[in-house]
Amino acid sequence: TSALIKLQGDAQRAKTRGDRLRRLAENQLAQCHGELSDAAARADVAGEQLRKVKQQHGRQLRSLRAVTGDLQQEVDEHLNFIETSTEELGCLYIEEQDLERSQSRHEEQEHLLEEQAVALRVEVDNLQEQVVGKEAEWRAACARLTAIEDDCMMETQANTQDEME
Repeated sequence: TSALIKLQGDAQRAKTRGDRLRRLAENQLAQCHGELSDAAARADVAGEQLRKVKQQHGRQLRSLRAVTGDLQQEVDEHLNFIETSTEELGCLYIEEQDLERSQSRHEEQEHLLEEQAVALRVEVDNLQEQVVGKEAEWRAACARLTAIEDDCMMETQANTQDEME
Protein backbone atom coordinates (compact mmCIF):
# COMPACT_ATOMS: atom_id res chain seq x y z
CA THR A 1 0.00 0.00 0.00
CA SER A 2 2.85 2.25 0.74
CA ALA A 3 4.14 1.52 -2.68
CA LEU A 4 0.72 2.21 -4.07
CA ILE A 5 0.51 5.50 -2.23
CA LYS A 6 3.99 6.30 -3.41
CA LEU A 7 3.00 5.43 -6.98
CA GLN A 8 -0.21 7.41 -6.64
CA GLY A 9 1.82 10.37 -5.32
CA ASP A 10 4.28 9.96 -8.20
CA ALA A 11 1.35 9.74 -10.63
CA GLN A 12 -0.26 12.80 -9.03
CA ARG A 13 3.03 14.74 -9.28
CA ALA A 14 3.53 13.58 -12.87
CA LYS A 15 -0.06 14.58 -13.66
CA THR A 16 0.43 17.98 -11.98
CA ARG A 17 3.74 18.44 -13.75
CA GLY A 18 2.10 17.33 -17.06
CA ASP A 19 -0.80 19.73 -16.47
CA ARG A 20 1.61 22.52 -15.67
CA LEU A 21 3.69 21.71 -18.76
CA ARG A 22 0.50 21.47 -20.87
CA ARG A 23 -0.71 24.87 -19.56
CA LEU A 24 2.73 26.35 -20.26
CA ALA A 25 2.64 24.79 -23.76
CA GLU A 26 -0.94 26.08 -24.28
CA ASN A 27 0.07 29.55 -23.07
CA GLN A 28 3.10 29.43 -25.31
CA LEU A 29 0.90 28.21 -28.21
CA ALA A 30 -1.61 31.00 -27.52
CA GLN A 31 1.26 33.49 -27.43
CA CYS A 32 2.59 32.06 -30.74
CA HIS A 33 -0.93 32.30 -32.23
CA GLY A 34 -1.11 35.95 -31.09
CA GLU A 35 2.31 36.69 -32.52
CA LEU A 36 1.35 34.87 -35.73
CA SER A 37 -1.86 36.87 -35.90
CA ASP A 38 0.08 40.13 -35.31
CA ALA A 39 2.65 39.09 -37.92
CA ALA A 40 -0.14 38.24 -40.40
CA ALA A 41 -1.80 41.61 -39.74
CA ARG A 42 1.52 43.39 -40.19
CA ALA A 43 2.12 41.33 -43.38
CA ASP A 44 -1.32 42.37 -44.68
CA VAL A 45 -0.54 46.03 -43.88
CA ALA A 46 2.90 45.68 -45.50
CA GLY A 47 1.31 43.96 -48.51
CA GLU A 48 -1.20 46.79 -48.88
CA GLN A 49 1.59 49.35 -48.54
CA LEU A 50 3.64 47.42 -51.10
CA ARG A 51 0.67 47.37 -53.48
CA LYS A 52 0.25 51.15 -53.06
CA VAL A 53 3.99 51.73 -53.53
CA LYS A 54 3.94 49.54 -56.66
CA GLN A 55 0.98 51.54 -58.01
CA GLN A 56 2.74 54.81 -57.22
CA HIS A 57 5.97 53.57 -58.80
CA GLY A 58 3.98 52.41 -61.83
CA ARG A 59 2.46 55.89 -62.20
CA GLN A 60 5.86 57.51 -61.68
CA LEU A 61 7.42 55.13 -64.20
CA ARG A 62 4.75 55.90 -66.79
CA SER A 63 5.21 59.61 -66.14
CA LEU A 64 8.98 59.23 -66.33
CA ARG A 65 8.69 57.26 -69.56
CA ALA A 66 6.48 60.00 -71.01
CA VAL A 67 8.97 62.68 -69.97
CA THR A 68 11.89 60.55 -71.13
CA GLY A 69 10.13 59.91 -74.43
CA ASP A 70 9.59 63.64 -74.88
CA LEU A 71 13.20 64.32 -73.90
CA GLN A 72 14.40 61.61 -76.26
CA GLN A 73 12.35 63.20 -79.03
CA GLU A 74 13.89 66.58 -78.18
CA VAL A 75 17.37 65.03 -78.16
CA ASP A 76 16.69 63.36 -81.52
CA GLU A 77 15.40 66.63 -82.96
CA HIS A 78 18.44 68.44 -81.57
CA LEU A 79 20.79 65.83 -83.05
CA ASN A 80 19.01 66.12 -86.40
CA PHE A 81 19.32 69.91 -86.17
CA ILE A 82 23.03 69.59 -85.39
CA GLU A 83 23.50 67.19 -88.30
CA THR A 84 21.59 69.48 -90.64
CA SER A 85 23.49 72.51 -89.32
CA THR A 86 26.78 70.70 -89.84
CA GLU A 87 25.81 69.90 -93.43
CA GLU A 88 24.67 73.49 -93.99
CA LEU A 89 27.86 74.75 -92.41
CA GLY A 90 29.88 72.57 -94.80
CA CYS A 91 27.89 73.96 -97.73
CA LEU A 92 28.38 77.51 -96.46
CA TYR A 93 32.10 76.88 -96.04
CA ILE A 94 32.32 75.67 -99.64
CA GLU A 95 30.27 78.67 -100.76
CA GLU A 96 32.58 80.96 -98.77
CA GLN A 97 35.61 79.46 -100.51
CA ASP A 98 33.90 79.91 -103.90
CA LEU A 99 33.10 83.53 -103.03
CA GLU A 100 36.68 84.15 -101.91
CA ARG A 101 38.00 82.70 -105.18
CA SER A 102 35.45 84.74 -107.11
CA GLN A 103 36.42 87.86 -105.18
CA SER A 104 40.08 87.17 -105.91
CA ARG A 105 39.30 86.79 -109.64
CA HIS A 106 37.25 90.00 -109.59
CA GLU A 107 40.05 91.85 -107.81
CA GLU A 108 42.51 90.59 -110.45
CA GLN A 109 40.12 91.61 -113.23
CA GLU A 110 39.60 94.99 -111.55
CA HIS A 111 43.36 95.49 -111.37
CA LEU A 112 43.72 94.55 -115.05
CA LEU A 113 40.86 96.88 -115.98
CA GLU A 114 42.48 99.70 -114.00
CA GLU A 115 45.74 99.10 -115.87
CA GLN A 116 43.84 99.07 -119.16
CA ALA A 117 42.00 102.25 -118.16
CA VAL A 118 45.33 103.97 -117.40
CA ALA A 119 46.71 102.81 -120.76
CA LEU A 120 43.55 104.02 -122.52
CA ARG A 121 43.76 107.40 -120.74
CA VAL A 122 47.33 107.76 -121.98
CA GLU A 123 46.18 106.79 -125.49
CA VAL A 124 43.26 109.26 -125.27
CA ASP A 125 45.65 111.99 -124.15
CA ASN A 126 47.95 111.15 -127.11
CA LEU A 127 45.01 111.13 -129.51
CA GLN A 128 43.76 114.45 -128.12
CA GLU A 129 47.22 115.91 -128.67
CA GLN A 130 47.19 114.51 -132.20
CA VAL A 131 43.69 115.95 -132.75
CA VAL A 132 44.86 119.33 -131.48
CA GLY A 133 47.88 119.06 -133.77
CA LYS A 134 45.73 117.99 -136.75
CA GLU A 135 43.25 120.79 -136.04
CA ALA A 136 46.12 123.24 -135.98
CA GLU A 137 47.41 121.79 -139.26
CA TRP A 138 43.88 121.94 -140.71
CA ARG A 139 43.45 125.55 -139.65
CA ALA A 140 46.84 126.36 -141.09
CA ALA A 141 45.91 124.51 -144.29
CA CYS A 142 42.56 126.32 -144.37
CA ALA A 143 44.31 129.60 -143.84
CA ARG A 144 46.76 128.81 -146.65
CA LEU A 145 43.88 127.65 -148.84
CA THR A 146 41.98 130.82 -148.11
CA ALA A 147 45.09 132.82 -148.86
CA ILE A 148 45.61 130.91 -152.11
CA GLU A 149 41.93 131.34 -153.01
CA ASP A 150 42.19 135.05 -152.23
CA ASP A 151 45.33 135.23 -154.38
CA CYS A 152 43.58 133.29 -157.14
CA MET A 153 40.59 135.55 -156.94
CA MET A 154 42.69 138.57 -157.07
CA GLU A 155 44.58 137.23 -160.01
CA THR A 156 41.36 136.24 -161.71
CA GLN A 157 39.95 139.73 -161.09
CA ALA A 158 43.15 141.26 -162.28
CA ASN A 159 43.14 139.07 -165.37
CA THR A 160 39.51 139.85 -165.99
CA GLN A 161 40.17 143.61 -165.70
CA ASP A 162 43.17 143.26 -167.91
CA GLU A 163 41.11 141.52 -170.47
CA MET A 164 38.39 144.08 -170.26
CA GLU A 165 40.75 146.84 -170.87
